[in-house]
Amino acid sequence: MFVVRRTVTGPKAAENAQLHGGVGYHYPWQSRSSGAEVTPETCPSTNPRCHWNHFFVTAGVSYAIRLYYSMTRDYDYMTNTVYAGCDVSREVAKFLANQIVYNPEHGRYDINGIDILPVT
Repeated sequence: MFVVRRTVTGPKAAENAQLHGGVGYHYPWQSRSSGAEVTPETCPSTNPRCHWNHFFVTAGVSYAIRLYYSMTRDYDYMTNTVYAGCDVSREVAKFLANQIVYNPEHGRYDINGIDILPVT
């Protein structure tokens, strides 16, 4: 089982967020155990942001932490300074909140630069 360790992945996740003008933690599509980005560059050179904006990966880290806690009630995991599930979730929330913009045309907040598949 993969366990997010803030002490290992946090610095790289923070670096990833800063590279893309954000704050908090942003986890890559593929990474090393250190948290370093290792996603193969399969996008055209005209679109250097093609894989960094997979926000569902970053949101999924926080969601997985919540599911883990819901199933185990492992309070130590949430508060321990090594794993710090609460801290990771907070930093992910900071990143995602920093990405939203109000769209007056739709009357709601959106995250720009991502593709959403229509619900069928």
